[in-house]
Amino acid sequence: MAKAENEIKWHRLDNTANIFPVISNEALSNVYRIGVALKADVEPELLNEALQHMLPWFESMRVRLRRGVFWYYFETNPKAVPLGKEAMYPCRYIVPETNNQYLFRVSYYKNKINVEIFHALTDGYGAINFLKELTAQYLRLRYPEKFTQRPDGPVERTSFQVEDSYGKYYRKEPAKGYGGIVAYEIKDAFLRPGMMGVTHGFLDIPSLKEVCREHEVSITQYLAAVLVYSIYQTYYKEKPDSHAIRINIPVNLRQFFPSETTMNFFGVVFAEMKLEEGREYAFGEMLKMVSENFSSQLTKEHMEELIAYNVSNEKNKFLRWMPLFLKYIGIRLIYKRSSRAFTTTLSNLGLIRMLPEYEPFVESFHFIMGASPKQPLKCVVCSYGKELIFTFSSAFSNNRLQQAFFRKLREDGVKLKVEGNGVYKEEKPGKIPYPEHLSREPGYYMWTTGYFMASLVLGLVLVLLNIASYQGVPWSLAGMGAIAYFLFTMRFSVHHNANPALKIMAQTLGAQVFCLLADWATGYSGWSVNYAVPALLLLANGMNLILMAVNYMSWQSYLLFQIEYVVLGLLPLTMWLLGVITSPFLTVTALLSSLVLLGASFLRGDKKAKAELKRRFHV
Repeated sequence: MAKAENEIKWHRLDNTANIFPVISNEALSNVYRIGVALKADVEPELLNEALQHMLPWFESMRVRLRRGVFWYYFETNPKAVPLGKEAMYPCRYIVPETNNQYLFRVSYYKNKINVEIFHALTDGYGAINFLKELTAQYLRLRYPEKFTQRPDGPVERTSFQVEDSYGKYYRKEPAKGYGGIVAYEIKDAFLRPGMMGVTHGFLDIPSLKEVCREHEVSITQYLAAVLVYSIYQTYYKEKPDSHAIRINIPVNLRQFFPSETTMNFFGVVFAEMKLEEGREYAFGEMLKMVSENFSSQLTKEHMEELIAYNVSNEKNKFLRWMPLFLKYIGIRLIYKRSSRAFTTTLSNLGLIRMLPEYEPFVESFHFIMGASPKQPLKCVVCSYGKELIFTFSSAFSNNRLQQAFFRKLREDGVKLKVEGNGVYKEEKPGKIPYPEHLSREPGYYMWTTGYFMASLVLGLVLVLLNIASYQGVPWSLAGMGAIAYFLFTMRFSVHHNANPALKIMAQTLGAQVFCLLADWATGYSGWSVNYAVPALLLLANGMNLILMAVNYMSWQSYLLFQIEYVVLGLLPLTMWLLGVITSPFLTVTALLSSLVLLGASFLRGDKKAKAELKRRFHV
């Protein structure tokens, strides 16, 4: 492997990407899928060879996510990308620790190749480039008699640029987001946790264009209006309210600004219909309203306002220097508030083209966005050849909105066929195959229903027993602390595949808090601060040292945790100086051990340590 391929580089997340690591979890994956159906079954060995061969070209994909003091950042991932056979519902949460630290996964099933991507990596533009190149490289291996020469580089003109174009085209001006807006919310019964219904509609493009010409609107405007109308007919008439039906429509900003970045570079506009309760609306009226407010936003000036709003918060000096754990709180609150501004999402990737020599081997492309109870319905569009593939992903237990949508298209004269992933009985797989039995996310939902309910009952029993036999000691608080610590351990350290060093740090803090609580609940004799807290810190130092030794090739990645242990060691020292700690031996020993390990780390690798600190502390 070339030296350049082994070089560990790092770069910042783009402006939009900063939000995704904070808000994402098993219940809100922020993962989307771009897939291709070929005309012959996939040979996994050749697909894996093609994948590993082309991966070094895509610097924005060949990364792992790292946690800094103020921001996350990406770092080159030298490992191979795992390849697996599709077995789970689409767009499940990607756990880096079970995926060689990668934030995308590649899978296959029969004649289908899937690439599922965590949105922090790239948007649809970068995803399409990656899948097209993977498909071409695979086809060259699969049909050597058809492709006699294999170039050293990409077969298509593909962008590999890693640039935060939001920052490049930012200019300071007044801007506002969607924080104060509340849109109409679709409410319905959900599927079982972890399940997702996928519905593909294959629309004949010539008949679709004919309908759009009759209405004098674009394809996106027409589809957005049909979606609004279907929501109105299916849900709004049953449960009307004062909020507008508002469709979130991502827009590729590369149309307005010269950029070929493979990182995220999109803005969000909306298609909106404000409704009056008790009034009947015809489709033509909705189409006119939706197309007008959508079109009015497709200007460079408006896109500059969107960029200004997105980047202004990041450039705020106070926010930039805010530690990451505090940013977590703020970003989650902002996201929760702004996510109420849209009823659902409609994303159009546009026409996907392969080079002519590869077209005979490709059946179709498709695009899927993850849906969950927090974001229960998503709609996406892509085109290939003479077909437009409109895909619903849904966490709802019925498909009546999907049926209403495609029924309206048929009524207007659009020729189409509908299939799905088998969740809804009448929607069976067809052109796009799916396994007959799909698996849900393992482990995550089990603990929420089992452990939590059992712990809640046990905690209530302890409180009642303490009240019934109360003699001045609130011992049930210690029991409640133990239960909380158990739940935290099961959730974060057992069912959550986080970095081992992060687990040790979290477990240390949790155990220290529990010891303090237990000491206080049993009358407080000081054993927690004098012995337990520093002893746990000593143990954490030892375990961090072991991790450095075992992972000696990347020992510097544990440097930040060692700095944090020094900070934790200063807290008990302060308590000793204030007279709270009366037996300081373990406190001083723990702090000295943290300082010695930190100093030894800098002496062992001065350049690596400095580079690590630069990455971790970038603002």
